Amino acid sequence: MTPLDEAQEAYDAAVRRARLIKDAWLEMGEPVVTLGSTGQTIAHPLLKALNEAENLADRLRQRVIAKHPGPEPGAVLQAKLGPSPAAKLRAARRADPA
Repeated sequence: MTPLDEAQEAYDAAVRRARLIKDAWLEMGEPVVTLGSTGQTIAHPLLKALNEAENLADRLRQRVIAKHPGPEPGAVLQAKLGPSPAAKLRAARRADPA
């Protein structure tokens, strides 16, 4: 398994976890806050977990992008330049006996 494959696999797993958390959060009605153990208002744990999961997925996405080797060398267009205009003129002058 290449480093790119490993990075892609970690990213895919993080995205799956983020989707599971988001589905659970949506099922609960998208709560933003809840009451803590002593009655104080706190951020809802699922929202907090969703934010962390999405941040992890984004960091792993960046790692996949960084490890991607880019296009194959054959896929890059090469310039097909012929002789320069000056070279063509010199060749024409040599070929012309006049």
